[in-house]
Amino acid sequence: MSLKNLFESPDFVKSTEAKDIASGVKLLTFRDGFQCYTHTSILETELIYNEVFVKKEYFSHSPPLQGMHTVVDVGANIGMFTLLSKRENPNLTVYSFEPIQETYEVLLRNIGLHGLKKVITQNVAIGSSDGIERTFTYYPNMAGNSTANPAYKEYEKKVMNEAIGKERTERAFISETRRAKVKTLSAIIREYQISSIDFLKVDTEGDECLVLNGINDEDFTVIGHIAVEVHTDLLYKEVKSRLSQLGYTLSFDLGLSESVGVGNLYANRG
Repeated sequence: MSLKNLFESPDFVKSTEAKDIASGVKLLTFRDGFQCYTHTSILETELIYNEVFVKKEYFSHSPPLQGMHTVVDVGANIGMFTLLSKRENPNLTVYSFEPIQETYEVLLRNIGLHGLKKVITQNVAIGSSDGIERTFTYYPNMAGNSTANPAYKEYEKKVMNEAIGKERTERAFISETRRAKVKTLSAIIREYQISSIDFLKVDTEGDECLVLNGINDEDFTVIGHIAVEVHTDLLYKEVKSRLSQLGYTLSFDLGLSESVGVGNLYANRG
């Protein structure tokens, strides 16, 4: 399905209300009563809602969260995956990481809006080196696409040009730069003394291999299920190779964002 047809599909769930709050932040309400804050494009936020809440794409090939205890959300954005995880299992402990300061502040707003407990957050990037800083390209009008790898967005720009026109696409990709501290997931595991991770979600707009490379082999033994968003064929092959070598059973699905070259790779133990 093309991007244009996706947004025009009767199955695509749009927000029913968008209330201006302050400083560009809006409170969206959906037809099921779900609410969330967003600081970016309403259409992008609706797409993420459809991917996470309606289609539950990250859970396509994993057991239900009800029997789990610990979830890690790498590339948390405004918190949709974190919110769904806690809705599915309020007893979960969720660790959520988001490098872009503006987006991180909205993540905190959404955690507060839903009164979530046992959610630990950090305004950091997760990568392969501990304690360094990296530069990110931040798209204020499409914050969920912010990335340390802007070259990955060229194909997406082409698809969007055809779907919504060059002028709107150029506005969506207006960019600024941000700096963020980097930690490895193994450092996080040590910091919080995490004994097991039932579900690891990784959506870092091109840094997925760096995230996995920052996990020591022995730490993978405590990670049960993984969902990784991949944006290119090369990234898919690299992630697949890394996880298969570690003994995971792998599967792959194209989701709602397939028209811009995005799919999800799933890895499971047992």
